[in-house]
Amino acid sequence: LAREYVSSLQAVHYAAAQSDIKPEIASVYLCADGKRAVFVATDSFRLAEKTITIHEAAKSELSLIIPYRSVAEIIRIFDGKDGVLNLSHGKGQLIVSADNVQLFSRLVDGSFPEYRQIIPKRFSTDVVLERHSFSAAVSIGLPCSVVSPFCFYGNNHTLRTEFSGRLGYECRVFNGVCIYCYLVRSGS
Repeated sequence: LAREYVSSLQAVHYAAAQSDIKPEIASVYLCADGKRAVFVATDSFRLAEKTITIHEAAKSELSLIIPYRSVAEIIRIFDGKDGVLNLSHGKGQLIVSADNVQLFSRLVDGSFPEYRQIIPKRFSTDVVLERHSFSAAVSIGLPCSVVSPFCFYGNNHTLRTEFSGRLGYECRVFNGVCIYCYLVRSGS
């Protein structure tokens, strides 16, 4: 369905590189095997992956690298459309169509980086946070932050970010709810 494909592109395209120096990562990688479609984007610092179930089996396996600008146009043109979104490709070209609208794009010639090997198979810590509280905690620290690493420590699930090298922001979370947040000096 068109909505599912467009929302999948929206879910990952932000992670694509904005520079055309490496066209393979200034793109969204789409691969499908008949049962599922996987959308992936990376700028080599962050990675976004979205997997969806294909309702109608693809005629053949699919492996496409779609340029970022084309992905942005696909989202703009086909967002909100109902029905089937058809993808046709060949000789470095992609045709995306729904209803009476068609978009033609070149595909990136190359190989998308092998990203699955960097995804951890298991994790030593799981943290469950209430989405709104977490977003609020992060949004306060990010505007002042040059680099904003997050550290989870202890059993009380404290989120800590540091900015300016001296001040930081700390948020205490209990059972997924932000209990309190405050500014802290480094070393405290």
